[in-house]
Amino acid sequence: MLRHALICALAPYAVMAAYGPAGDAGMELLDLPRPFVDPDHPRPKWVDDLASKSRSSAKIDFRRLDAERQLEFAVFMALDQHPADLEWGFILAQQGEEILPLLERSVSRDASDRFALGVMQIVYIVAAKHGLAGEPTIYGAMRARVNRIVDPTRKWNAQELLARIARDDRRGG
Repeated sequence: MLRHALICALAPYAVMAAYGPAGDAGMELLDLPRPFVDPDHPRPKWVDDLASKSRSSAKIDFRRLDAERQLEFAVFMALDQHPADLEWGFILAQQGEEILPLLERSVSRDASDRFALGVMQIVYIVAAKHGLAGEPTIYGAMRARVNRIVDPTRKWNAQELLARIARDDRRGG
């Protein structure tokens, strides 16, 4: 019993002797990598501001944004959150065929392959829920975009996503 009491009383000092003073445990400070910033489409500050709000406030403010900003927010929430926050893409996809022209323009025109692939993920949601018949040229735009991707891993992911979109398109891709 006395032995147990001594061990319990002295254990913190043994740990301190082994690892250094309390607080640093003898470890060096970690130099964490900086967050990834896509030079072709950096994440705007307003996205972080909206993402830091409570979920209910963010949803209210999200619905007040124009469609382009809603798309940008939804894509960044899917790409940069871990785990990916897909809810915003589903909210956006509720617009159905109405949102397809914006999605096609974004896939075609955005300089960032990463961001364009994020937009294609939202196209997938729209295709599965509503179909893509309302925008018959969207497949051509996505194929052209995928063909421009240089990074082989990202290109393969985009090709796989395009195949899933065609497979699950309610109109029959």
